[in-house]
Amino acid sequence: MSFTKSPRILVAPLDWGLGHAARCIPVIKELIQQEAEVIIYGSAHVLNFLKKQFPNLEQIQSNEQEIHYSKHLPAWIKILLQTNKISKNIKLEYTNLQSLIKTRQIDGVISDNRYGLNSKLIPCVFITHQLNPRVPLNLRFLRKIIQHKVAAWTSNFEEIWIPDLQGSHSLSQDLSFSESKNPQLKHIGILSRFTSNQIVHNNPNGYLAIISGPEPQRTLFFQELLRIRNSLSLEMTFIIDKNSNKVSSDEMDNMQILVQPNDLEFLQEISNAQHIVCRSGYSSLMDLIRLKRTALFIPTPGQTEQEYLAEESVKWGFGFKKQSTLKAIKSIEDWESCFKSNEQLNDTFPEEENQSHILLRNAVRDFLMGLNRTE
Repeated sequence: MSFTKSPRILVAPLDWGLGHAARCIPVIKELIQQEAEVIIYGSAHVLNFLKKQFPNLEQIQSNEQEIHYSKHLPAWIKILLQTNKISKNIKLEYTNLQSLIKTRQIDGVISDNRYGLNSKLIPCVFITHQLNPRVPLNLRFLRKIIQHKVAAWTSNFEEIWIPDLQGSHSLSQDLSFSESKNPQLKHIGILSRFTSNQIVHNNPNGYLAIISGPEPQRTLFFQELLRIRNSLSLEMTFIIDKNSNKVSSDEMDNMQILVQPNDLEFLQEISNAQHIVCRSGYSSLMDLIRLKRTALFIPTPGQTEQEYLAEESVKWGFGFKKQSTLKAIKSIEDWESCFKSNEQLNDTFPEEENQSHILLRNAVRDFLMGLNRTE
């Protein structure tokens, strides 16, 4: 592909944890491979994470209000109570983008779950695996309303990219189902920054706990696993995306903890662990499938998407346990019973990596070819 000017593409992950940013890494790499100039738009937390992967790319910090979760209320209730804030953020995103298109000469946008980043001036793509969000049983009467709202928001984009495979190997299952045919839907494969040959299984032992997600549930998750580790004298390594001031230094004595490890360190811990414990975020699921590892999934309480993914992943050898039940674990037998015997995926997803690479490459190629620019 040869142009007199490299197209300038704004890539914008949502900041509800780092999962959206992580799955944008292969998208950014493919854009660069196809000679696009990438600008990253996001919160300070997202930009700091992606700076380590792409130190030379231009970054623009967003200024939307942060969405908070609750210590006691289910996640869906807390989000429902912040509907006005979310709507304001979407409007602010839209306004910011119209200005950026002119001041930064943006040619196209790839938005990961940021509904406001669309424009009639340039092509805009929306990445999501949730066209059909899960609704709690007691709110089923809102299901159609929510579906119509999501359809209305996404209709402002030229294409929707679903980070998934189709058919029996679909990870998102019903979450990505949509009755709408407009805009155009494209499956772009599993998005992971890792490759399957990066992990080596050399007599793994011990436990690896990956702590992620929004506060305050991130710290509560950390504290509960720390209690289990200490009370049962387990060999457990913790990976966290940032330090918590709610866990004392005494509690963290004589333990291995890695804060925002680089990819090599992360892969080494995955290789060394016999068992993995983490949230059932979609990006975590994609990474584990790519690395052919299973895990014990503990969804963020009240986060219906994670609860659905954890339940569905059991058929692929993953474990599933609610965070509220962790307090009942008092013995090593209780703890070991949480895990499946099969901790390594074999040929459950044959040719996944190659298929995903082709799907993403083709989607990016078609997107860039459709931009209005001088050849």
